[in-house]
Amino acid sequence: MGSAADLKYPNFMKLKSNLLALVVLAVACTFFTNIAQARRSGTLPEDNSGAIVDNNGGTSTVSNSSGKKGGNNKVVSDVKIKLVATPEFKGAKGTARSRARTDKQDLEVEVQVAKSLAGSVLGVTIGDTVIGTITINTAGKGKLELSTEHGDVVPAIAAGTLIGVVTETGGIVLAGSF
Repeated sequence: MGSAADLKYPNFMKLKSNLLALVVLAVACTFFTNIAQARRSGTLPEDNSGAIVDNNGGTSTVSNSSGKKGGNNKVVSDVKIKLVATPEFKGAKGTARSRARTDKQDLEVEVQVAKSLAGSVLGVTIGDTVIGTITINTAGKGKLELSTEHGDVVPAIAAGTLIGVVTETGGIVLAGSF
């Protein structure tokens, strides 16, 4: 007997394989585009803010304080990435943000797709696990917010963790890598 994710998303293993291939392709294309731009300009992009800028335009910061005096809610990591649309869902946009603090962990995924998908339910995957769903509103937007502070199970996010937004039939809408 398969898991609930296998029953709801029957093509999940194919999806996982396709998601990995898409992410590798997107990262490679972005990397080579950035190298070409750096060569043309004669400089490498620099950011003196203390943030690490990834190839997808997202940022990763590490901080030792929450900005609150005397607080014990220290930010351990805060990573936001752009998700890449597949050709079948050209024009789709999305971001994913993982924030770990000493006392909680949050994951937020926001998407914007065609208005014609209003009412659709999209799955959100981390690695090979469906972690939640997003219902698309009439404006073509949707959001998933998970927080351990509210009792949600938030998966551990590490560098290279794959994230995907998928249809109920297993079609990949957006994908990315932390």
